[in-house]
Amino acid sequence: MTGGRSSGGIQNLTLSPIGIIHTDLRPPAPALGPPLTPDEFRAKVAGAAAGHERGRVEVFEKFADGLVDVEDCERLYLLFWLHQSTSPRNLAPFTGPPRGIFATHSPSRPNPLGLTVVRLIERQGRILIVEGVDMYDGTPLLDIKPHVEHGDVGRSGPSRVCGGPHAPH
Repeated sequence: MTGGRSSGGIQNLTLSPIGIIHTDLRPPAPALGPPLTPDEFRAKVAGAAAGHERGRVEVFEKFADGLVDVEDCERLYLLFWLHQSTSPRNLAPFTGPPRGIFATHSPSRPNPLGLTVVRLIERQGRILIVEGVDMYDGTPLLDIKPHVEHGDVGRSGPSRVCGGPHAPH
């Protein structure tokens, strides 16, 4: 990552992929209509077996040493670039009342980053066979991190589901 200064002293960032994610998921053809909403996309991914879509995570050779001991992890976070996303929006295009983009999983974001937890099935050298992919084939991989059950749960206790009833103040 390289950085530079933009107006207001905030740093601009440059990211480089560490690999490519291969899946059987393809974006809809433009002639078939508008892009899928996140809910429609999840339904397509889920099919009959929710969260069981398999994919291959190919890590580039220069980052292969970073995979040492990854097979000790049951679940992994994949951080990726939503390379098929549309122009960013402040409100998500859902049916019903508009929601702020930061209260949704919409791919049309100011910084089109995706984050998914997958189950590691097998490591084959630089290739990770994973379950639970929800991104299109050819998605640029930015990072991999281990999912740590006890450390990755909110430290302030359980939280409500976004869009659910508001907790008392």
